[in-house]
Amino acid sequence: MTKVKEVTIEIESSDPALMLNLFSHRKIASGVETEIDTGISLRYEHTILREAVDFPPLVEVTLILAREVVLPIALGIASSYIYDKIKNRNIRKFRIGSVEVAIDKDQIQEMLLKEIKEKSVRETHIVRLVLPDVPKKELLKSARTLSDRPIIFDGKELPFPDNKVYFADYVSGKVEIMLHIRDEELNGILRREMRLYATVETAPTICFRNAVFIRLILASKDFPSGHEIDYSHN
Repeated sequence: MTKVKEVTIEIESSDPALMLNLFSHRKIASGVETEIDTGISLRYEHTILREAVDFPPLVEVTLILAREVVLPIALGIASSYIYDKIKNRNIRKFRIGSVEVAIDKDQIQEMLLKEIKEKSVRETHIVRLVLPDVPKKELLKSARTLSDRPIIFDGKELPFPDNKVYFADYVSGKVEIMLHIRDEELNGILRREMRLYATVETAPTICFRNAVFIRLILASKDFPSGHEIDYSHN
């Protein structure tokens, strides 16, 4: 179908039956879609396991609407489907775009409509960051704690979770970071792979056994603790 609108939905839940309930496929993989109705489908994106910070898995799905659908009717059908599939499923958090929403059919429909009408497109970027001051053994354990964290850009904290580190992991000596960004200026820099400098903010070590990263700090100009972002895809 011709896609015209996509809405990001994030679900935190430890319910192992959640994915089977949302999707009519035995094997769930990134990109799998379930047709809810004519011109309305749900696509599975990712599941993030965040054992390091003892949070339940974070599932991301995308609601896709075709060009020909009548928006109010389509969103009514979609919200009813989503509500029926997630109610009584031990949901810790349910977000549509940047907003946490109650498990209520009417609120889900209202927020889907608001997200479609008001929000600019969110872009996804993958970058890599070297943190030479963090020992490899510690970085192996701590890299994933940067997942689902806010971003500071040029001294200003960007609206969360419209802009955030979606996922981070240790890969070949670097922290590989998947960013979800709505901020137009930052998207422009990342899209053109312009110079960008970064570091991470760490929680006080007295609180945790291993380092826990709580923010990604980005800047368009170099700064004392910053390291240049790597855009390579190797």
